[in-house]
Amino acid sequence: MESHISKGCNTKADCLKETTPEGSKEFITEKTFAGHCQPLLYQRGRGEEVLMGKMQRDKGARFERIVASMFRDFGYNTFRTAQYEGKSGNCADVEGAPGIHIECKHCERMTLYDWMSQAIRDSEASKKGNKPVVIHKANNKDILVTMRFDDWIDLYREWEAGNGA
Repeated sequence: MESHISKGCNTKADCLKETTPEGSKEFITEKTFAGHCQPLLYQRGRGEEVLMGKMQRDKGARFERIVASMFRDFGYNTFRTAQYEGKSGNCADVEGAPGIHIECKHCERMTLYDWMSQAIRDSEASKKGNKPVVIHKANNKDILVTMRFDDWIDLYREWEAGNGA
């Protein structure tokens, strides 16, 4: 794709005016402080699509690294995947936790069912049989884990059996 700089974009608004082939929303761009145009990612929420800027992407990436680190603190060899580098979209945000497909969200506006739908869809597409979970938080709040009840009860029963209850 031709750089917007070479097309004469001088401001973020100029970049946002640029259009791409119909239906291709990945290539809508924003001008960064370094003077380069970068793709804006889309985040689905409440049935609509919203632009997600660089600060939001960075916040999400930091949270994914935090989650991977927390798992490593418990002995799991986890790592953040780089979905923005062209992965197929069916990989988890954090890989390496056996049996679970992890979708991470650090947002103030919670769209939990949309997030869970994404985790389920991506988990099924990966064909690994992992249980989809969403690990999420809002600013200055605890990290929470959300999963389907049937998946949770399976884990609980395994835990209960292992504890002689």
